[in-house]
Amino acid sequence: MSSPAERGGSAPEQSTPNVSTRIPRVDRATRRTSSPLIKAGMIIFGVGLVAIFVIMILFATGRRDLPWWLNVLAAGAVGVGFALGLVAVFVEARRSRSAASANR
Repeated sequence: MSSPAERGGSAPEQSTPNVSTRIPRVDRATRRTSSPLIKAGMIIFGVGLVAIFVIMILFATGRRDLPWWLNVLAAGAVGVGFALGLVAVFVEARRSRSAASANR
């Protein structure tokens, strides 16, 4: 099957929708901020990730007898930080949903 241009006709013009690529500005008064519990979870999770990277670097350099507190910090901080952040996100979503239904 040949295209319209090959048959001597012109190809139909395709119009592009008028789409704005500007990013809307967010007013500081209406912008939502994350709760302190979410921030605490992110910080604790980050500390755990740093501890994991330290363990990886120490293993790569040949150290095998690592201190116990470093292993506990790595495993504990990542788990606690992730769980704390997850709980905080669910609490925030529930609070937001109940506030939205109260405004109706």
